Amino acid sequence: LNMNVHGSSQITNPLHIQWNPPWNPNWLSASNVLDCFTNTLNPFYDPNCLNEQVRIQRLSSEILSRVHGVEYILLHAAEPLFVIRKQYRQPNQNVTPLEDYYIIGGTVYQAPDLSSVFNSRLQSAISNVRSAFEEAKSYYRFNTSDGYYFKYKNEPPVEKVDTKKDDKTGDDKRVSVFQKYRMDMLLNELSEKFPPALSLEESNENTQDGKMTSNEEPQTSAQSKNDQMESPALSASKKIKSDMN
Repeated sequence: LNMNVHGSSQITNPLHIQWNPPWNPNWLSASNVLDCFTNTLNPFYDPNCLNEQVRIQRLSSEILSRVHGVEYILLHAAEPLFVIRKQYRQPNQNVTPLEDYYIIGGTVYQAPDLSSVFNSRLQSAISNVRSAFEEAKSYYRFNTSDGYYFKYKNEPPVEKVDTKKDDKTGDDKRVSVFQKYRMDMLLNELSEKFPPALSLEESNENTQDGKMTSNEEPQTSAQSKNDQMESPALSASKKIKSDMN
């Protein structure tokens, strides 16, 4: 049998190793697959196991249930898939699973454990999320007039507006809606935090203006009353002068 181990000198992880012997996968069955697996050329096979001792000493397979040590058993058979388990048989006949191997298409692989599967799925998920954030960051833009926005690669071109036909004034063009509302909000916050304080001179002028207006009101009312009282006498004198003439 020939052993085909890919990168065995560089890769120490047994999950990256496969054994592809030149047997015909069509004649593998539940009765002979364990004998094919227990081969010294198999990198997953331990030659110090109980199976090797039974085969060398030509003992009955029933003796495996009465001794303790590492052994290989056929766990599941569903042609062309076979699952072989490496386990440790204790003196009290309790069994501890160590590794699982599966044979499909005539090639032997080591089955990954739950921790390896979880780590692999987690790393792939983190890698996809990281690439998504990096791609989104590449589309991120900022402009003082428009603020924050995203510019995508396949975004359709924006039609240019004819400046001659645009009826907007220069102020409207220079100030965007974002800047307008943002500036109003900042001014309101500043006016609430720092309200304007009147000086003493302005307050005194306001009080003096109030007094002067209050004093002038009676004088104007008195003058208007005098004018009303003198108006009949003036009219009579004017009439006498006109008669004498």
